[in-house]
Amino acid sequence: MSNTPQEKTGVLYRIWHSTFRHLSRLDYFQLQQMSIHYRDLRIFQYICYAVRCAAPLSTLFLFFSSALSVSLSIYLSFIMGDITESVSIQAYDEIKMLGVVMLLVWISIPAVQMISFLSNMFVSQNLRGAIIDHLSARITFAEKRALEKNHLGNLVERIEVASVSLPGVVSALSDTLIKLFSVLILVSVLLTDVSVELAISVALWITSAIILSAYLAYSGMKFVENASDTHSKLMSEMTEVIMNIPVISAFLSNQYERKRLNKYLSQDIEACRQVRTYWLLVQSIETAYKWLFGFLFIFYSFYQFESGVFTLAQLVTLLTLIIILSWHFESVAFHFVDFFDSLGELNASLKDIRRIPISVTEIEPIDKPESFSISLKNIFFVEDGKIILNDVNLDIQSGSKVAIVGFSGSGKSTLLKIISGQMKPTHGDVLISSDVHFDDSWNAIKSISSFSDQNAPLFNRTVKENITYSSHTANDEKIKQVISESESFSIIERLSDGLNTVIEEQGTSVSTGEKQRISIARALYKESSVLFFDEATSSVDIKTEARIIRNLLKDPQQRTLLFVTHRVASVKEFDQIVVVSHGKIISCGTHDELMTSCHLYVSMQTEKSFDNDEKDLKVG
Repeated sequence: MSNTPQEKTGVLYRIWHSTFRHLSRLDYFQLQQMSIHYRDLRIFQYICYAVRCAAPLSTLFLFFSSALSVSLSIYLSFIMGDITESVSIQAYDEIKMLGVVMLLVWISIPAVQMISFLSNMFVSQNLRGAIIDHLSARITFAEKRALEKNHLGNLVERIEVASVSLPGVVSALSDTLIKLFSVLILVSVLLTDVSVELAISVALWITSAIILSAYLAYSGMKFVENASDTHSKLMSEMTEVIMNIPVISAFLSNQYERKRLNKYLSQDIEACRQVRTYWLLVQSIETAYKWLFGFLFIFYSFYQFESGVFTLAQLVTLLTLIIILSWHFESVAFHFVDFFDSLGELNASLKDIRRIPISVTEIEPIDKPESFSISLKNIFFVEDGKIILNDVNLDIQSGSKVAIVGFSGSGKSTLLKIISGQMKPTHGDVLISSDVHFDDSWNAIKSISSFSDQNAPLFNRTVKENITYSSHTANDEKIKQVISESESFSIIERLSDGLNTVIEEQGTSVSTGEKQRISIARALYKESSVLFFDEATSSVDIKTEARIIRNLLKDPQQRTLLFVTHRVASVKEFDQIVVVSHGKIISCGTHDELMTSCHLYVSMQTEKSFDNDEKDLKVG
């Protein structure tokens, strides 16, 4: 559905709809996706790659049309001069010819400017779309632990700023180069028919002014990057506040959060003002430099006129060109500021995204194996100097139902993430044995497995779309089956539009337990050989959880199941129960075997609270 103004009866709208609307559908400058395998986010390399992929032709048109427009405008001034000279000698035939040329140039300038405007539009929109597509796609390949350390609002803000600032850099660069080009033309005219001393002086003035403007603008990039970082923090805080409105309301912390947010807002405003006041200093220095030298040249020109060196016509021409040139210098200075302002914002945005490690590997679909076993050999996992898993060895047979239990912080969830390929161990090997050959065992696990955890993240889409997410196609019989296995019928019946009910952002239209059951249905819908459940039923009532586990254990497809839970009473029927404590597997076996050999497991069966310090328990 296209986005058009609601008011469709106005004259301007009808004119646009029948004419210029078609320009928005042109295929001449189609958006080309940037390869996800391109990982170099260094600023200039990234700009060049983005332009080469998304807007090569429109960027060339932008530079060419802008240069042509400036050239025609300057040429128009020359024609005026020639007409004035022809009038003075009464060369009427030449005046007529120059008049025709002037009209042709006058008509051409708007057409060229229109091409320049359209080129700039396609450059901006194509680059903006390409950057959003590339960086957001890149984030989807980010390592999970890295994403957990970044605020959601910060990442969204960084991508948005990058998508705006990169086209801004290209546009500002185009404007700056075109202005420099026009200055070069004017200088060549200005230095014609003047003394060598004046020519050298003007050349030095021009060169030094351009270098000074570029340096002053470049020096402000640090202020821009700091302001961008500060604004990103503000956006992160705003996102966090909006996501936690129920908590804020429950604790009557509305005014507290407002005051807290205002601290970040004050820092943001101060950082922005620092940027603008620095640019004010830059403009003041440039203006003083420009007008000081301009004053000297004007004074010198009058002196040369008084001395009889310059005629009146030469004096007027020289003064006019100096005034025009000073205006162009001022424009160049502003364009330098725009260029480095956008460049600073882009650099700050890419800097944060660049720090997030990614693993860009396309996972090719593979045949579902009939047999599939996993072996962990001497697995260690260290994070921030702390040993999370310590020399873990484990064998998981194809089709077996394995429960992993342990107290909070014991390392059971980390163990499951390493088995499922979400995290890589610091040391050790995860070995896969199967009747199907895998080139990459890590990605093979992701291809043939399903995952569901206690957070149960859902999309702001219909229940059906969430359940069928793995294939993006709906099989009604299969949907009924997984709804039954996940004990989700009561949820569907409660919802106003059943399977077509849209789950609101963050799943606020359903309870946490209901989200978990829909997440389980989604995991079951995928054609998987292995199911990984990490506290996937932690918010489901005990009776419903028991029915879900019973359905999983029946499993006519004979899928391998790894089930992490803190409710040890629900795992009695599993083929193998793994007890984890302080990052080590202290015992494995069936429920009956562990009841006679593992004191910790026995204690967990009888403990009313699982938050007790397990260090006080004797482990057998």
